Amino acid sequence: MTNKIEIGKVLKPQGIKGEIKVLPLTNVLSVFDNIDELEILNNFYKIKSCNFREGMFYIKLENVDTCNQAEIFRDKKVYTNKENLNLNTDTFLINDILGFNVVNQEGEQIGKLVQVDQYGAVDNFVIQLIDRRLSAPFLTSVFCDINFDTKIITINQSRFDEVAICE
Repeated sequence: MTNKIEIGKVLKPQGIKGEIKVLPLTNVLSVFDNIDELEILNNFYKIKSCNFREGMFYIKLENVDTCNQAEIFRDKKVYTNKENLNLNTDTFLINDILGFNVVNQEGEQIGKLVQVDQYGAVDNFVIQLIDRRLSAPFLTSVFCDINFDTKIITINQSRFDEVAICE
């Protein structure tokens, strides 16, 4: 699977018919609606059924019909192809923007985006300058534009200066 994206982790077998309980590792839960195949342990498995309840996905894979067969998936990562995500045009994956240059609205180089921390309410962008790192919340008033063609993130310098902290 090219461009594979980790979307979950198998917690354990569920029941006696080979179903697996999967913890989603994405905030785009609809991804499970758009796929018919998963990659686990470098093998591809067709999905027979997929249900969401109590924050978990319960997935029945084709040709996995017993608890013992499902046991091999315990604690394993679940992947899908990036194209299956059907992301909106204003949605992106963190890996897609890491390494982008960060510039102010005058085009002056600030640094590079090296890390994105997720704390729940808002993502925090970490920017590497020559001699230090700064972090700032990912707010549209701070980060004005992300250009995927030029790989440049433009900031509003005055707003950035108000909210950025030195790490």
